[in-house]
Amino acid sequence: MPVNELMEILFNITYLVVIYILVIIMAVRLVRGYASNRKAAMLFTAAFLLLGIGDTGHVGFRVIAYLSGGLEDNQMLVGMGSFATAVTVTVFYMLMFVLLRAYTQKKFTILFRIVMILGILRIAFMVLPGNTWGGATPLAYSWTRNGFLTIMGIITAVLYLKEGIKVSDRTLKMFAVCIFISYGFYLPVILFVHIVPAIGMLMIPKTCAYVAIAVIGAGRLFSKADSGSVEAE
Repeated sequence: MPVNELMEILFNITYLVVIYILVIIMAVRLVRGYASNRKAAMLFTAAFLLLGIGDTGHVGFRVIAYLSGGLEDNQMLVGMGSFATAVTVTVFYMLMFVLLRAYTQKKFTILFRIVMILGILRIAFMVLPGNTWGGATPLAYSWTRNGFLTIMGIITAVLYLKEGIKVSDRTLKMFAVCIFISYGFYLPVILFVHIVPAIGMLMIPKTCAYVAIAVIGAGRLFSKADSGSVEAE
């Protein structure tokens, strides 16, 4: 087995183990009452549980594919995993926006509706046959469905950053920075991976940014010392 495939397998397995451990930690702290803003903590736990389930299909199926003859011989399996994570990451950002409302106790009505509509449109678009999840997807389809997600993510990150700066809340600002970092690595992959396949390696630091959000949230949202809404610097 090539070294790059072995490294990806090890990274994927490590990532899934870390995410599920963090989700378990969140769930245990939630049950024990280590969260003054219980709704925000529940939403955060649900968001990362969902992300982990979707990525189990995505990176998990890639591991199975590598061990079963390679990606080319298992395109349908890999495609199913890609579709699963595409759906769950969409709901993830919808939950992260709802989390922001619960954390700040603000409604953000118009932007909330925009994010929810974009999420529904993205999921509806992804079921169209032109996406060809079992093979090469036309660029128009790839860019469109990822365009929906990018707008959702950027709106969410901007609001997290804006609210974090307004009330001097480190948690909100750190979440925003991690989301921006994740898209900084994600967008070049979406735009140029069909030209330079090696650029797909940027998905590793992008994934690490999500792990960072989980680690930050596990430490800051599940603490009896947490104010439940804002955490001043």
